[in-house]
Amino acid sequence: MSICPRFFDDLRPYALVQFVPCIAIPLMAILLPPMYTHSTYWLWAAGFYLLAKVLEATDKDIYKWTHHIVSGHTLKHLFAAMVPVFLTLMLAKRSVEAERQSLLKTWRVSWTKVKEGNSNVESYAFLYSNVQQVEEPQ
Repeated sequence: MSICPRFFDDLRPYALVQFVPCIAIPLMAILLPPMYTHSTYWLWAAGFYLLAKVLEATDKDIYKWTHHIVSGHTLKHLFAAMVPVFLTLMLAKRSVEAERQSLLKTWRVSWTKVKEGNSNVESYAFLYSNVQQVEEPQ
């Protein structure tokens, strides 16, 4: 645990550090156009972290539900261990995104196609001139 609760008897700074990234990182991954590919791995990592927090909070209940085989604390560590796995996969697979488009725009176009039942919906592309694209020699 952190030093704040010991000296100040206040868990708000701890809660801020623990839960604000669970909201901020998915929002940034969805709303901002990614500079690299495979940015959805951020969402997977945030989801596993959030699930780890839920498992931590329901530790005793899970221990009872599993007939004292596994606790929520154990599962918390397993799910939290998936966070660096997804971030490592993202870093290993990523490349520079040629057409930068936010996930929100991508999902809107996909949802519109599904809703209308055709593929005549135009795609949106956002180009940013201040982002340098380096081509690798072949």
